[in-house]
Amino acid sequence: MQRRATLATGAAAVAVVFAVGGTVAFAVSHRSDPSAPPAAAPGQPDCPSIETLGDLVELPSDWSFASTGVQCAQTWAAAEVRRPAGGNVRYLFHYTPDTGWRYQDQGTEWDCAELGLTRPAPFCTS
Repeated sequence: MQRRATLATGAAAVAVVFAVGGTVAFAVSHRSDPSAPPAAAPGQPDCPSIETLGDLVELPSDWSFASTGVQCAQTWAAAEVRRPAGGNVRYLFHYTPDTGWRYQDQGTEWDCAELGLTRPAPFCTS
């Protein structure tokens, strides 16, 4: 009798551990990835990766995209480019549904109103 009680208690403990572990595993597998970029607004493209933008332009051999990532606003994206002479520059890209992402310009900052942006962007002066 005592042996049955011990076995029953042990089995109940194992069941609780599996139930809690399964619940935690389910919750972890269904949470959003905090390192993933935020989803694009409806009708807006996803922010491209540095690799995607790097496929669109051929940088001089001693230039490279900075590891700071891509900054996006609506249909515009900018990525900082490092140059050995210093004075980093940004490359600006624009998205249209018929052509996708395309190189637009290089500089340090642009006027948001001229780009048609309705909200401030980190690569704009206004």
